[in-house]
Amino acid sequence: IGFPAWPIMTDPDNAEHALNLVADIEWAKKVAKSQKQKVWDRFEELAQMLSTAAPHFVPTLLEELARIFDDSGSPKLAVRAFGKAREFERTYDLPVDSWRHRAAVTEFAALGIIGAADMTREARAASSRCANPQEAYKYFLSLCINQIRAGGQVYAGMLCDIIRLGKAAGHSAADSGVHLGEGIA
Repeated sequence: IGFPAWPIMTDPDNAEHALNLVADIEWAKKVAKSQKQKVWDRFEELAQMLSTAAPHFVPTLLEELARIFDDSGSPKLAVRAFGKAREFERTYDLPVDSWRHRAAVTEFAALGIIGAADMTREARAASSRCANPQEAYKYFLSLCINQIRAGGQVYAGMLCDIIRLGKAAGHSAADSGVHLGEGIA
């Protein structure tokens, strides 16, 4: 669930403010191909304005920006927007709904637009967000497979992250490598 639906559901008292930002989203969809920097600058302004009034709106707003950039053929800006959403959560110590987070990360991995640092953070967080080590391993392995299949970044520590989670789930390093290889084949 993205923007504006998620902010409206979680903060109905401020639904009007979320709806007011829909015009900016529609504008961005129209001009993102030709005016990338202008769109980026406008959403940075919006994030800054929301940081004091409604910081919990920003992550889903930036995820929507990532979708817009991905749809307009700007995958690097999409990666940047997705990363900025996660950074905003950490900077403002926002509560993260595990279900929504997992759905968003899964979606963006399938698009191939999660940066290396965010993938490593996700690997580290999987252990605490998932019910058990096996679930954490399967979840993160599927993210990596989807990211690779989508043509996304294969980062230097990807195999190490998979092996670490695999070890906790009872898999050898070799098995973890095979699981990754079979998944992308």
